[in-house]
Amino acid sequence: MGDAKGTFKFPGTDTSLGFGGYVKLDAIYNSASARSDRFTDQLYFPGLVPLKGEGQRNKLAFSPRETRLWFKSLTPTRWGDLNTYVELDFYAFQSPGNQVVSNSYAPRMRHAFGTLGPFLAGQTWSTFMHVGALPELLDFGAPAGRVFIRQPLLRWTQPLALGDMEADIQLALEQPESVLTAPDGETLEMDNDRVPDTVVRLNLNPSWGALSLAGMMRQIRYSDHSASSQAWGGAFSISGKVRTFGFDHFSFQASYGNALGRYTSFSAFNDGLVDAQGSLRLVNVFAGFAAYQHWWSPTWRSSVAYGYAFADNPALAPDTANDWVQSAHVNLLWSPFIQTTFGLEYMYATRRVLAPRQNLWVTESAFCKTMAGDSGAPRPISEK
Repeated sequence: MGDAKGTFKFPGTDTSLGFGGYVKLDAIYNSASARSDRFTDQLYFPGLVPLKGEGQRNKLAFSPRETRLWFKSLTPTRWGDLNTYVELDFYAFQSPGNQVVSNSYAPRMRHAFGTLGPFLAGQTWSTFMHVGALPELLDFGAPAGRVFIRQPLLRWTQPLALGDMEADIQLALEQPESVLTAPDGETLEMDNDRVPDTVVRLNLNPSWGALSLAGMMRQIRYSDHSASSQAWGGAFSISGKVRTFGFDHFSFQASYGNALGRYTSFSAFNDGLVDAQGSLRLVNVFAGFAAYQHWWSPTWRSSVAYGYAFADNPALAPDTANDWVQSAHVNLLWSPFIQTTFGLEYMYATRRVLAPRQNLWVTESAFCKTMAGDSGAPRPISEK
């Protein structure tokens, strides 16, 4: 037996090893196909909900791509325990197979990090993201308005003494990436970032639930062969979970800032826009969600959730830019025995894009989706 639950000692060493994962199959029926490629039919992308006249109608898809594998290790040292964690799923964009014969999917790295005492280095959830506030939904991309991002980072976590309440403060330097809109409306992913995204977060764990306050500062950069510019931006977020009756709980998140961009709603809104002279205009974004989970019995439970995000686009934004996105969700989950869950979920999602401003037109779209599947084992340690 190893030094941690579910691990074993590697022969001849003090290192404990563990591995695990789960298998998940989603059966998904879309009233409107988000795009022609299969990836966006299997996962909700708030910024890609089809507009009127786009995509296909009434489409069925099966997907095992959320199936996961994880590996972990623990090694005692004189500075404390050295932990490592690696996790994979099969949501790689470039997968070699097709639906004709093999239905093959390439693995994708989700997490790869190590911790030593209060220090973490590697790729995992951004410090700006509060994983514990996310609702339990079958659709991996839901709801709209949530902060959801993984990236390489360095993080220090300092416990705080606040009476009987568990609390800590975290400081992190994280992977920078500027996502911009060019004057012709094209999306630019810049590769010349120079300053890490800086995040500070306070975590409070009172007896009634959990509360998180986070702030972030980013340098957004643009450059090409003829011009370059940069701008500093920030964002803040408050999120939490409140226990109500029995196992029931309410969860929420609200975020705002001119550097929120790629951190929310699967980058439905770009970080900024570049004008014809090469100057930057950052985009203020508000995003949030609210959810409630009710337990009907020890084995049956339901979650309802609503998410919304809005961008205050400047006048130079192209007509194709997203104005707002929103989604609503309801499900019924059944866990007849340990580490096994079956569920049925319904989602309704819409988005609005900008239209010719002189006529004040808008284009709206709706996206209805039902999903059923085995949600597999409980969430791994990286999502608790």
